[in-house]
Amino acid sequence: ESAGAAPGPACYGRGGTQLTVTDANVVLGFINPVALAGGGLLIRRDLAVAALEKAVARPMNLSLEEAAWGVHRVANAAMARALRAVSTERGRDPRDFAILAFGGNGPIHAATLARLLEVKRILIPPVPGLFSALGMLFPEVEHHYVRTFKRRLDTIDRAAMEGVFATMEAEGAAALADEGFGPPARRFERQIDLRYVGANSELTVPYPAASDPAAKLGEAFAAMYERQYGYRSDEETIETMSLRVVAQGIAATSHVPERLSMSDANNAVSGMREVYFGPETGWVSAPICARSDLDADWRQGPLLVEEFDSTTVVPPDGRARRVAWDAIEIELA
Repeated sequence: ESAGAAPGPACYGRGGTQLTVTDANVVLGFINPVALAGGGLLIRRDLAVAALEKAVARPMNLSLEEAAWGVHRVANAAMARALRAVSTERGRDPRDFAILAFGGNGPIHAATLARLLEVKRILIPPVPGLFSALGMLFPEVEHHYVRTFKRRLDTIDRAAMEGVFATMEAEGAAALADEGFGPPARRFERQIDLRYVGANSELTVPYPAASDPAAKLGEAFAAMYERQYGYRSDEETIETMSLRVVAQGIAATSHVPERLSMSDANNAVSGMREVYFGPETGWVSAPICARSDLDADWRQGPLLVEEFDSTTVVPPDGRARRVAWDAIEIELA
């Protein structure tokens, strides 16, 4: 009974009815059910309404928009927990960062998610729905090698480590040569996995170019551990776990294009749509535009930026503009 025509995490309401976050986003007005993929991916709004009514609204005595807003908020709470795991739980304040939102649903949820984390700045890259796939095309060629090397850091044999590193670098050089990268176009990065003795996990630290690397490695590990977990234990013994080599092939020219855009990016997108921004704001009539309609001047929300592969939602208390690389920058009040 779900609309089921666009990506989004699934959840189940009472009676086993399957929902997706997309169902809720369609009902809230964030997604145009007949515009995704240039109209090639249609969403049955009637099925989304029926699923929300059956699974959430009627059993919990909620209005349809309250039920949809609840599903939207639950999805954002789950994503916020994931972001806190790599920010606040590692001693970093998310308010010091911007959110880079991509994927089909990322730009829809970004503003609500940012508000949960008290983040004020959001960036939406061009072609956000394909951003991950495009990223696979542009990075430099790399080969990663790892060898187990378990020793106490204060008793390591530097000559033995050098031998392991040299073996992995030789393997990397052979692989890069097969791909057409000569010696001037090769780069090798040495790394080492360290942990406190008895710990369950390790941290990967760059291997220093020093005649006696143990002291530098110990300090680098302790500093990284403190950044990651908020404290350090200088009295604890450190041990090595693995040695790593990253063999990189450096291209003569960059693979990254100066601009990214869909072939139909200039198609006219206009109109208005009613959007629900939560119980405090309610339903608001939001203008619809294309990314190319934005320029360097701020445009006040509410605003829906519709594209072939995604929709960017700018809330009433936000503003948006187009910046370098055709990215959309959003600022929240």
